[in-house]
Amino acid sequence: MGRCTVRLGSRFAGGVHPMPPPPPNDQQADKVFRAWLDWVNRNGIVDLAAMCAASRSKQVAFQRQKVASGKSTWGNGSCFAVVEVLRHRNGRWEVVQKPGWSQYEFAPEGKVHAERSAISQAYSEIGGNIEAVTRIYVELAPCTRRAINQHDTCDTWLATIAPNATVMYSHDYSNAGIAEWKKLNEAMAKEPEIYQFITTFANAGNARLSHDGSYVSWQGDDTRAKYHETARILMGLLENQMNIVVPLAAAARVDN
Repeated sequence: MGRCTVRLGSRFAGGVHPMPPPPPNDQQADKVFRAWLDWVNRNGIVDLAAMCAASRSKQVAFQRQKVASGKSTWGNGSCFAVVEVLRHRNGRWEVVQKPGWSQYEFAPEGKVHAERSAISQAYSEIGGNIEAVTRIYVELAPCTRRAINQHDTCDTWLATIAPNATVMYSHDYSNAGIAEWKKLNEAMAKEPEIYQFITTFANAGNARLSHDGSYVSWQGDDTRAKYHETARILMGLLENQMNIVVPLAAAARVDN
C-alpha cells in the first residue's frame, strides 16, 4: 500500500510531515488524499510531535495529582501518541487529531501500545464518520514484536488500519532507544506543564504532490507558530540539542 515512516529528531517539534502520495489507480485513497490536502492548505498542518508532548505533560500531571497515594512515577513507562484522521461531518471534510497513551484503561484490547490506544480513542470519541487515518505520531517506533495484550505487532496492525498514512516517531524500538525514551520521560515529568498556554500546533504553509506523484512536500510560511519558541527551549534543555531548528519543511514518500 502507501505507508510512509519517518524518524524525527525531537519529541517537541517536527511532526509536520505530510500524508504520503496515494497509490496509483486507488480512487478511495486519492479522494482521502485530496480532501486532506485541501484541508491543510486552508487550515495549516498540525505538528503531531508537539501536540503529543503537550498531551503527555498534561496527562502525567493530572494522573499524579489524582492518585491519593501520590504515585510519582506514573507515565515514565507509558508511551504516548497522537493520531490524525479525516472525517466527513455536516457535508464537509474535516481533519481531526486525538491523543492516546499505552496505559489507557478503556482500550478494547486492554493496556495496549500507544498508537493502538490513540486510534481507539479517536474512533470512540469521534464516532462513525471517520474516513481514514492520515498521519500518526508515536514516541516509540511501532513494535515488530507482539505484546502480551495484542494479537499482532503494531507494525503489522498499522498496515491494515492505516495503509496510506504517514507514521512518525522519535525513538527506535530497541533497548537503547527505550532507555533514551524513558530518561526523557522522567525529565519531562519534572517540568511545569509543557505547552500549557499554547492553543494550537497548526503551521501555515503549502503541501503539494510532486509532478510525478512520487512524494508530497510541505513548506511552511515565514510566520512562525507560537509554540516554536517553547519548542526550541525544550529541545536545548531536555534533549541537549546543539543545532536547534524547528522544521518548516518536510516531505513524505512511500516506504520501499
